[in-house]
Amino acid sequence: MVSFKGILMIYTLSIWKICIPPRVQIFLLLLSNNKLLTGDNLAKRRHVDDMACLSCNETEPVTQLFFDCCVASITWKLAAHTL
Repeated sequence: MVSFKGILMIYTLSIWKICIPPRVQIFLLLLSNNKLLTGDNLAKRRHVDDMACLSCNETEPVTQLFFDCCVASITWKLAAHTL
């Protein structure tokens, strides 16, 4: 598997086999291909004045937004405890 900045690329065909709503499948497809409009991806397309995460003021790549941010890590911990 190929890794992009710490996120493992998944086989996109397997996304369509999961029994989840289509909007979640599309979100996972965009996430796995690093196509979500995060601060760093927006900066590649146009000028962005503030690329910082609203929660922790760090730069906003996909890994920061979904895994490294203090709010994201607390959310993942809470989700793990509720399962």
